Amino acid sequence: MREMFQDGDEDEAVILVDAQNAFNSLNRYVALHNVRVICPEIAPFLINTYRKPSRLFIRGDQSPDEEIGSVEGTTQGDNLSMLFYSLGTLPIVWKLQQLNEDLGLNIRQAWLADDATGIGKLQHLRVWWDKLVESGLHFGYYVNAQKTWIIVKNEATLKEAKRIFSGTELKFTMEGKRHLGACLGSEEFKREYCTDKVSEWCKEVELLCEIAQYHPHAAYSAYVHGYQHKYTYFMRTIPDFEKFLAPLDDLITYGFLPTLFGSSLSLTEREIMALPTRFGGLGISNLQDRAPREYSASRLITSENVSAIKQQKMCVPPFNEYAVAQVKGNLAELYKQRSSSAKHHASITLRRALELGEEKGASNWLTTLPLTEQGFVLNRNEFTDALNLRYYRELRGLPSKCPCGQQFGLTHALNCKTGGFVHIRHDSLRDLNAKLLGKVHKDVEKEPSLIPINNSHSTDNSNGNNTADGARVDIRARGFWRNGQSAFFDVRVTNPFSASAIKTPISKIFDNHEREKKREYNWRIMNVDNGTFTPLVYTISGNVGLECGKFYNHLCTKIANKNNEKYSDVISWVRCKVSFMCLKNALMCLRGTRSVKKDNNIGYVSDDFKYDVMQCRF
Repeated sequence: MREMFQDGDEDEAVILVDAQNAFNSLNRYVALHNVRVICPEIAPFLINTYRKPSRLFIRGDQSPDEEIGSVEGTTQGDNLSMLFYSLGTLPIVWKLQQLNEDLGLNIRQAWLADDATGIGKLQHLRVWWDKLVESGLHFGYYVNAQKTWIIVKNEATLKEAKRIFSGTELKFTMEGKRHLGACLGSEEFKREYCTDKVSEWCKEVELLCEIAQYHPHAAYSAYVHGYQHKYTYFMRTIPDFEKFLAPLDDLITYGFLPTLFGSSLSLTEREIMALPTRFGGLGISNLQDRAPREYSASRLITSENVSAIKQQKMCVPPFNEYAVAQVKGNLAELYKQRSSSAKHHASITLRRALELGEEKGASNWLTTLPLTEQGFVLNRNEFTDALNLRYYRELRGLPSKCPCGQQFGLTHALNCKTGGFVHIRHDSLRDLNAKLLGKVHKDVEKEPSLIPINNSHSTDNSNGNNTADGARVDIRARGFWRNGQSAFFDVRVTNPFSASAIKTPISKIFDNHEREKKREYNWRIMNVDNGTFTPLVYTISGNVGLECGKFYNHLCTKIANKNNEKYSDVISWVRCKVSFMCLKNALMCLRGTRSVKKDNNIGYVSDDFKYDVMQCRF
């Protein structure tokens, strides 16, 4: 509509029609009758829903409750209400289209629910308007003249418009008006409209920054999952919208993100944060960079629809799947290039962090909503530490020295066994896997003893085989891979930031640990225990090795089949649970107390309370 108004020399004005209480005023019986002819496939559903009056209840504080029946319009909250209203008003569109053919008018119209738009010469628009008012009465479409606007191009046309539409209560303007959320009119109106809109967003983001000071996890989720999508529509419908987004971009870069991280970010880090989480970023895009892509993609995908509106075709063009695939492919390629460029210029630790962030399952803790009942929530300090750990940035408030005597840093904190956090990290994953296995198998055991090796079993422990009596693995489940056969699993958590692994490809790290575990247990379990052995290797970021991934695929398939649920739902939840568990374990290693400070002022503390009570005769 904007292109036709700005580029068309013959079009003198555009009229933006508003309807009174549109969805509640639709003539329901007429609409149901027309639906049988227009779209018989959907008619039974609409007739069954709307053939009787909708029950509405009025509750008063002093007067008794009252029930009334609604016999007009659509029901609020009904999933079919938009479709029903569109089908109910479609005959009006056809009547106006027929008017063009009968009287030789040149009015081009576009409708979205109750919002009607027409463009053409002023004399033709008056005829079109009168016909709309007349036809709308029969279908429950009552125009609201006081909120209907006519936009003209110059002063002379404005005077002519007021003369032609005399006797109506329509409004007139040369500047422009808001149209379906975007803007239609002069460049000055566009500039004013977009500036006001961005200023409004800046105030809301400032409020979000205040929330992020106390609840950063909730603020991040609110922005990524909801708030930032408010910009998308305007980017797709208003050309050159990026010219107005600088204040908002600056607020996000220098206000919102530093609040989440607890410190400012470099330009390189800001570019990384703009990447989607699956490419190692945070999904907080640079709006000035994103806006031109959104507008170009919108023009490409809707090109056939725009052409149909300009030519006033009555048939809706098929969905342009090829254009959508092209846009998605181009966008994925752009993200890959930017991710590769970021890794090329990043430090060795940041490069490893980005590689881990691209692995499947590593970013699930970012993409899920912070739900307390699921355990998927982080407090203020935990979320800030988690973001900095994701990119291996220095954390504030860490001690300079570890109780073990070595210098305390990120790598040392994640590897040091003092305090028992490494064992807790291991045991939590073992317990989770055992509990998941227990959902589909009865015979599940934690830390089962392997059958001792006797003289009849010839083995060479020089190859790394564990031949010790009392050797154990983490989990045993009967019937997991094959009915009746015991499957053994052993968990290992590795730190890919360690000095010995920082330069090794992630796939190679997993392969090395899986081979080491198999050298230790595979021969013995297969030949002595007559079972199977699967090493379950994780990173501190929640990435899993190849064999661990196959284990979860098979386990989630079993759970989905047993509970009659979708495999995709089960595997998504399990990945998210593993991601949060690994993350919280890593934070425990960073912030947990590794030594108990002795307080000499307390004095004696009993080790045998019963004896001490008897001795003191309490």
